[in-house]
Amino acid sequence: HVPFVQIPGGRPPRTALGYLMIPILVILSRLGFFQNRDNPLGELQLYLRTAKEKYRLETETVDNPAKKLALKLVNRVPIIYSSVDMSAVGLRWKGQFSENAKVPAFQNVVPEMNHNEIVGWERVANLALEDKLQVIFLRDSQDYKRIQSRMEITETIVAKAAKSRPIRIESEGEGRLTRLFSFIYLSDFTSYYLALLNKVDPTPIPFIDVLKDTLAKIPVDEPSK
Repeated sequence: HVPFVQIPGGRPPRTALGYLMIPILVILSRLGFFQNRDNPLGELQLYLRTAKEKYRLETETVDNPAKKLALKLVNRVPIIYSSVDMSAVGLRWKGQFSENAKVPAFQNVVPEMNHNEIVGWERVANLALEDKLQVIFLRDSQDYKRIQSRMEITETIVAKAAKSRPIRIESEGEGRLTRLFSFIYLSDFTSYYLALLNKVDPTPIPFIDVLKDTLAKIPVDEPSK
């Protein structure tokens, strides 16, 4: 028999990230893939325990960063910017806001958005979008210095154009894995609390269900000969 890790079923795939990622890291650790000083699991475990208490439902808003962030996003469209190294995390934020909180969200990376998207902010005021958009910058402490400089300048430009202050989220932890999960964990809880504020159920994804059901009724094209 081949050893395997069984992922609990009956839950949305977006809630299974821990089940999918942590077992792989544990296996790699037991195989000696990580040196003792580089093993990221210890720091990650301690961080998640602390963050769980900080973000849990019972923690009052004044002490809960996820609840406070969700309040700032009510009736706004989140636009998430990060470095290329954190692009997967930015996509996670975008997906969680869309699926859990049922709000459209957009994501891009620096420096790519500096070559095109940044110009679009010039007409935000003309389009009367200042109070409809909320920019979030995911700032990792280990981003290249040049990227950090680009983000600083971009924040200033966007703040002037949108007439509102972008929200800056700093990564937490020393190791890359902990820093990644510090962003992921915050997005998961924030999107959940935003769903509650929007008075929507974070679990169902009706538009995706409609899309799948409709596609299932369309015959699949046969490969061309």
